[in-house]
Amino acid sequence: MVKFTAFIFLFFAGGFLAFGQSNAMIDTLLEEQQATWGPASYLVLTAAGLVQEEISAPDAVKSVADKGWFKKAGAPEEQIKLGEFSHMLMKAFGVKGGVMYSLIPGPRYASRELFFKKIIRKHSSPYRALSGEEAVDILRMLLEWKEVRS
Repeated sequence: MVKFTAFIFLFFAGGFLAFGQSNAMIDTLLEEQQATWGPASYLVLTAAGLVQEEISAPDAVKSVADKGWFKKAGAPEEQIKLGEFSHMLMKAFGVKGGVMYSLIPGPRYASRELFFKKIIRKHSSPYRALSGEEAVDILRMLLEWKEVRS
């Protein structure tokens, strides 16, 4: 039920899951026990409107790397950590951080910032793995949070 609810929310609120490749990519991410860079990058960049829906997962990771948000982005099939995913979200959606994130922007303080904003509901260790379902849920919470503030 959570998967279906998350999909429906992203379909209507995000407006980017209309048809085709995006459906396959969201299914791939939802099925991952440990979220990987490829589908996570695709989901975030597409939701933020930073890339076209037709982009591939490897090209989405390359786009993240080209933006300079990370010293080194992972390979598309490599596991993404909570901090990395959080930092990508904050950069893609232009979320402002607190004092520590402003001074030292990066994965460590991004996950703590999203936890403080109640977007992340589990513990905020930036080094922990997250499932694909949790990644979709965090994105959903961020979209809801932004909607309330707009």
